[in-house]
Amino acid sequence: MKKILFASFLLILSVSFVHAAPVPDTGQTKCYNNTTEITCPPPGQPFYGQDAQYGPNTHLGNGAG
Repeated sequence: MKKILFASFLLILSVSFVHAAPVPDTGQTKCYNNTTEITCPPPGQPFYGQDAQYGPNTHLGNGAG
């Protein structure tokens, strides 16, 4: 029974990877705090890590965000 469950788990896992689609880029170019647009902050500062601080998702094949 454990072997069947494990095999089923592996099958489901492999199918989910085969059909996974790339995550589209949002195209976001501006950073914000809680209320307004701000200059994108450096690492370690509040509000760091927004999508605008990362390049376009080139996994789409066309390099466009």
